[in-house]
Amino acid sequence: MTQRLHFPPGTVVGRPKGRLIIHVGVATDRAVDGWQTVVAACGRHRAVVEQALPAFASGHPVRDRGYPGTLPPDEVVWRARRLIGEPYRLFGRNCEHVAALAHGLTPRSPQLRLWSGLAGLALGGITLGCALALNTRRS
Repeated sequence: MTQRLHFPPGTVVGRPKGRLIIHVGVATDRAVDGWQTVVAACGRHRAVVEQALPAFASGHPVRDRGYPGTLPPDEVVWRARRLIGEPYRLFGRNCEHVAALAHGLTPRSPQLRLWSGLAGLALGGITLGCALALNTRRS
């Protein structure tokens, strides 16, 4: 097979997870059976793990999501590996948090914030609809 190291170490890579979510991780300088490894927080494993690219990809295309920080690649990879074994937490240690921490950035999850906001709007709409329906019945 051809060379399987595709991404510069430290690069944030991502792949679709369902239709609307992107699972991200940090590309490393290692390979397992010829496949580059990626460090990511994985809900399925309930922890931060380092896994070969095919395991990370889960059958989806993996794309370069950029290099968000200014730290050198070896430090980014070292910082990512320091997190291996940490428990996965949707609101505190998800894949986006791990990528940000590896790059020395404030951990944040734009996708989670977006989905939380949309859920809040939906809940607000349902609450308003129920209140209007009750008010209409009383009239």
